[in-house]
Amino acid sequence: MSKKVIWLITYGASSPDLTHSICAEGGVKIDEIYLLAQRDLKYALIHTVMRKKLSSIQEMMDKADAAHGIKLTNIFGYEPIAANDTGIYEHPGMRLIVDNMYDKANSILEYWMAEGDINTNTKGLLFPYVTRKDRSKMTKVQMENLLCVVENNGRTMKKKLREYEELIVSLHKKARHYEEISDMLMESISGTGRFAR
Repeated sequence: MSKKVIWLITYGASSPDLTHSICAEGGVKIDEIYLLAQRDLKYALIHTVMRKKLSSIQEMMDKADAAHGIKLTNIFGYEPIAANDTGIYEHPGMRLIVDNMYDKANSILEYWMAEGDINTNTKGLLFPYVTRKDRSKMTKVQMENLLCVVENNGRTMKKKLREYEELIVSLHKKARHYEEISDMLMESISGTGRFAR
């Protein structure tokens, strides 16, 4: 693998957070890190100051494990360390990070940047996903990314609606079944039903 500057690292949720100082301890200087924890996993999206090989990032994570107990974890279909040319933008961790950017009220995304912040650092990893109150000032890439998030949210809502409708149908069937059992029991108790003696 050639040298890269964008890396997505997946590790165990019980591990401490990966930080810029832990990366520096492992010999990798970074100027951006975005952290998100969900269920059993944590995701760290990092931008290195200089291009690094996979072996350098692996060595950094080995040191982070030895010194801080940060254990790499892979998810089905993805390596625990992914670079920007290995499907990083389709990675579930990346999608969660971007979704949390858009859901500011409930966001669990944390970040550290050497300069500026998500909204002001135009060279930042997540700047292409930043939305503006004035949509006319958004770049084409920002509009496309916002549209993708809206479409994904729409698909998720449709799926949840289908699941909800299926649950309602199932509950109605169960309610009818319980009514039938209740009617049979009442008939049996009153002596008019098929179970009457």
